[in-house]
Amino acid sequence: MRHKLIVYGAGGHGLVVAEAAAAQGWVVLGYRDDRLRPGTHIAAWTVIDRFDDDAHWLVAIGDNAIRGRLMNELQQSGRKLATVIHPTAVVSPSASVDEGVYIGPLAVAQSMTRIGAGAIINTGSIVEHDNVIGDAAHIAPGSILCGRVTVGHRTLIGAGATVMPGVRIGDDAVVGAGSMVRGDVATGQTVAGNPAKALR
Repeated sequence: MRHKLIVYGAGGHGLVVAEAAAAQGWVVLGYRDDRLRPGTHIAAWTVIDRFDDDAHWLVAIGDNAIRGRLMNELQQSGRKLATVIHPTAVVSPSASVDEGVYIGPLAVAQSMTRIGAGAIINTGSIVEHDNVIGDAAHIAPGSILCGRVTVGHRTLIGAGATVMPGVRIGDDAVVGAGSMVRGDVATGQTVAGNPAKALR
């Protein structure tokens, strides 16, 4: 039997997740979105206000802290979390992927990588071998994490950024789009540039 899915968030990322889930074989029931009226159409699906107890959920909200919080609330209320992996993504059989993760089209997660709950591995990003991706982190489109990189909880790696081998990035950090990260990044720090440097 095909599993049913509710997408939490009806913005642009929500639609991306819904389309990927449908391509993976999920039965997408619709969106939950407290900002929109029930019945609002977003492409092929609508915002709903009645939720099937058998359905799985995926929080499709770009803000890492909000996504993590909503995911925890769903788990505490007994809801089942989905993991959505686009059919064109490549995930190593030795990689581990936790609940609530979204892996987008043409993304790669290589050998022995660990992806934490609620993380986003977005379109075309490359996560090489032995990486550790924290809960609710976001690896944005086109970014590259070389081998043995650690990314903390709720951290954002901006679009097109490159992180060199062995770098450790703390929780709640931000790496600017297009940056080249050669050294460790502290918890809560924002870095950008080539080479990436801390912003005031």
